[in-house]
Amino acid sequence: MSNLQSLQDYVGGYDLYGSANIGDFTVIAEYLAAADAFDASELVFDGQGAEPRAYQAELGYGFEWAGMPATASVGLQGTDEALALGLPET
Repeated sequence: MSNLQSLQDYVGGYDLYGSANIGDFTVIAEYLAAADAFDASELVFDGQGAEPRAYQAELGYGFEWAGMPATASVGLQGTDEALALGLPET
């Protein structure tokens, strides 16, 4: 496992985010990833430099409950090549 405090070279990344409201429904999606692989001596996955990425998707439904606005939602989140960061796959 790598120690993130010992990183010598940072890797750029990107993030795509979107949300939409359709009536009482809200859809949210996000994708976050390293633009390049880390050096294997700094952040490793499967014997090579890790190129971590993560995603999330959420669907929410807005309604009124007891005279107050409320939302019920369900979501899914996951990662790839992020084991050294201590993040679960799903």
